[in-house]
Amino acid sequence: MRLTTKFKNRLQQPSLIMAPGVVDAMNARLVAEAGFEAIYMTGAGTTAARLGMPDVGLLSVIEMADNAGRIADASGLPLISDADTGYGSPVNVFRTVSLFEKAGVVYAGSGNAPDIAQTVSTQIEKEIMMELKLAQAFREIAINSQTQVLPIQTDALPATWGSNAATSGNLTNRPQENANQYNANQVILKATRLVSTTFMDNNIDEEVLVNLMPMLIEGVARAHARAVDDAILNGTSGGAAGFNGLEALAGSVKVDVLDANASGGTDLAVTAAEFLAARKLMGKYGMNASDLVYVVSQARYYDLLADAAFADITDVGSDIATKITGTVGAIYGTPVIVSDQIEAEANGASVGYAVNVRNHVIPRLRGVSIEQDYEVMNQRNVIVASQSLGFNQLRPNNGTTDVSVVALKRTDA
Repeated sequence: MRLTTKFKNRLQQPSLIMAPGVVDAMNARLVAEAGFEAIYMTGAGTTAARLGMPDVGLLSVIEMADNAGRIADASGLPLISDADTGYGSPVNVFRTVSLFEKAGVVYAGSGNAPDIAQTVSTQIEKEIMMELKLAQAFREIAINSQTQVLPIQTDALPATWGSNAATSGNLTNRPQENANQYNANQVILKATRLVSTTFMDNNIDEEVLVNLMPMLIEGVARAHARAVDDAILNGTSGGAAGFNGLEALAGSVKVDVLDANASGGTDLAVTAAEFLAARKLMGKYGMNASDLVYVVSQARYYDLLADAAFADITDVGSDIATKITGTVGAIYGTPVIVSDQIEAEANGASVGYAVNVRNHVIPRLRGVSIEQDYEVMNQRNVIVASQSLGFNQLRPNNGTTDVSVVALKRTDA
């Protein structure tokens, strides 16, 4: 039986555990020969023995883990160790636990112990939220399973004036229901798995690796954020398990821009007026400017900067332009988001979108999960970050009359 399993089982018993504190391998062997069940490495004692100094955080995590390894080897007992505050951020705590476990320190994961994986997962989740641009504009709905049904309030027709009894219903119904019988619409929310994998070779120096961990976490967060923003625009390739993005949801409803055959000459720039034209096509979904966002490609963002109708942050104030949402300004009160995930510009390709964000949601199944494993064959550590989410349109477009997504399409040849 592994020492960690043995010690965890021992913790479930009501009797106390005597674990004398030691500072080196010699004292550890004496404790083992005296018949104690466990041993403890004191941080203050280790600092005093190795440096002759008080316990003020002078020893590094590498030095502490090295001493713990010597004590564990000499005693053969379950080792409990002082690890201070984890030697840094939650990311460093994750690495500290890994180093101490390799050294032989037991980590029994008692009910009162912090959940290290959850702590790091929360840290990465925050980093992902900071990296998102487009996804932050939409509401998230927490779901309890990979597929979940969401009831939707149907639209209503005007009530009838008159003294006679009502002869017909005023609430619209699903097509499969009987006329004049109220039934709520429904949307099936689906969460699709998003996974990123990172490898760390075993020959990387531990101190270098500890310093690289924050950059590693930032890289994982950016990879997820780019994938989420790209999926919202272009959908996923997961077949039935995937979801459509704004490009597919817009369908044939579009505004032609950059038209080489435009009246008056060649149209070489995307303008605020063209985004307003897209808003007009949205019908009831375009009535409230605060319910909309305009998404524009990086290349065509510079066209808007030269347009007097586009108000950038110098006009609207910094409160509308935040790092979190990626908002860079507004057109007649509607925020503009620049995205680098819009497909490469070509004839027939979209260069922007007008979107009613309230008619779209992001279903999320729990948060970000972090798992770590070691590949013996390849002599490397594997870190896997995963999350499950999707993208749903709540009410479908009503033909070309009321649509919640309109694309701006390049049409010049």
